[in-house]
Amino acid sequence: MVGSWLAIFLSVMAILPSSLGLAMVYYFVSAAGLFLGVIGAAGYVRSRNQSQD
Repeated sequence: MVGSWLAIFLSVMAILPSSLGLAMVYYFVSAAGLFLGVIGAAGYVRSRNQSQD
């Protein structure tokens, strides 16, 4: 996710080329990272709740 944010930032700063296709790739990679982070956080909370019971 950090890599996609860095790529978006560099694209806005005109260091990386900017096109619709690359913008869509950046968006989907960022969304996938967010999705995986939410799943990881939910798994962490679930495992902590099960160990306390």
